[in-house]
Parts: sequence; C-alpha cells; structure tokens
Amino acid sequence: MDDHDRRGGILALLEVLLGASGDEGRPAVISVDLDRFGEVNETRGRDAGDEFLDVVARRLRGAVREEDAVERTGGDEFLVVCPRVGTAAEAMRIAFRVAESLGHEIQLKRSRTRSRASIGVAWSTERDTDAATLLSRADAALRVSKERGAGRPVLFTPPPA
Repeated sequence: MDDHDRRGGILALLEVLLGASGDEGRPAVISVDLDRFGEVNETRGRDAGDEFLDVVARRLRGAVREEDAVERTGGDEFLVVCPRVGTAAEAMRIAFRVAESLGHEIQLKRSRTRSRASIGVAWSTERDTDAATLLSRADAALRVSKERGAGRPVLFTPPPA
C-alpha cells in the first residue's frame, strides 16, 4: 500500500468535514513525521520499531481533542484531522500539545529512546479549499519544520503574491 492509498480514508473524512464546516470552525490538518524512527528500527530492531510506533500513536491520541482523527499514513508519518477549529492559533495549540507529547523519552520493553517529530499545520480559512490542497499545505509546513530541526510545529503561510 503506498502513501496515497493510506491517505485515502483521511482524505475522504477531510472532504466531508470541509463540506460540512460552519460557523463553529473549519478543519485543520496536522502532519507529523517522526525524526528518529529509522534509527530506532535500525539499531533496536523491527519489534522495537513497532512498539515505538504504538507508543507514539497512543501519545498522539492523548494529545488531541476527542473529536480529532489520528491516522498513520506512512512508515513514520501520521496525520491528525481536526474538525471545527476556530482559528489558526487554536490549530497551533493542538499541534504544540502533539509536539509536547512526543518530546518525552519513550520506554520500550528493552530500552529507552528519545522521540521528536517535525510537524506541519494547515488550517482552512477558505470555503473552497479542498482536502488535497489542505494536505499539501500541511506537508509544505512539515518540510519547513524539518528544515528548522527544532521539533516545533510550523503553520503553513502562503507565499507572498
């Protein structure tokens, strides 16, 4: 299954949310890419890597709101879809909780390891934004977060016209 197939379910959910958005807010997308997963998999083995991903998934679900959807979309990538987000600042508060949850040491069965993630955030302000565009914006912000290397969320901002 490629990343496009893995994103299919979350893409469909996002399209529904974008179509149903009202006065209570618009959807936001938080794209999460684990910075050290490959190192865990290579040095501690596949079982430790699977355990690491399970811990990360639990932490992500614990950091977001009850109505938010968390889905693993690739080897070390997750997407969080947040319905009814009132402002970009609210989307960033959720993303900072995600970063905080992943910034702590992870205790595995046979070892401990540090976790950190690059995080890109996109919030839909336009009624005509589609799911693919919102995901693309979150991915663009994720690339900036990865370049900065600080494990801090970055909000997508459109380039100057």
